[in-house]
Amino acid sequence: MKASTLDVPYIRSTDISCSLMQVYLPAIDGILPEEIVRTVRSFLEFCYLARREFFTPDTMELLDLALSEFNTHREIFRTIGVRLDSLPRQHSRLHYADRIWEYGAPN
Repeated sequence: MKASTLDVPYIRSTDISCSLMQVYLPAIDGILPEEIVRTVRSFLEFCYLARREFFTPDTMELLDLALSEFNTHREIFRTIGVRLDSLPRQHSRLHYADRIWEYGAPN
């Protein structure tokens, strides 16, 4: 039996809405390709971390890590023929960390 992409603890955000990740990720695990599940997981992690009320150097590091993992895993979409530039508002993710350091939490 193949190991699940969710076997390794991943959710680092403490946001209460992370419970959605604990519902949606198991629902798509095993149905969608593993790399797509990893892409969704890292994108959701980035989104939940970006919504925090306050940030520390540690949470900023987690935000950067989630973004880096998303950028790595999202290449699966290019592989299966989805144009990555067609995903709306994805460019802004590249500026989140800098803007948080400059202006504070977006919430």
